[in-house]
Amino acid sequence: MIEIKKKNGLIDLIFKRECRIFEIEEDLENIKKALNKKVKKISISFSEDAELDTAYFQLILSLLNSEYECVIEEDTVLRELRQLYGIET
Repeated sequence: MIEIKKKNGLIDLIFKRECRIFEIEEDLENIKKALNKKVKKISISFSEDAELDTAYFQLILSLLNSEYECVIEEDTVLRELRQLYGIET
C-alpha cells in the first residue's frame, strides 16, 4: 500500500506495510491521478514495517527513470532488493 501526499509541486509516496502485486494496480492508478503538470518532484520513502515485492521495486525503478525529479530515502528493504538484482545506484 502506498500513501500519497501532495504539496506545492511535490508528491510524497510513502510505501507502507506489505506492498504486494495484487495491490499494485490500485496504487498505480492513484499515483497517475496524483500526477499533473504542476508536479515537478517525487519523494519516495518507506515506513518501518514496509515490505516490497518485485512489482513495487519495478514501479520505483520506473519512477526513477521518469521525467520527474525523484528523491528516494535509502532503506534496508530497498538495499536488499537492489543487491538481489545486482543494481548499483
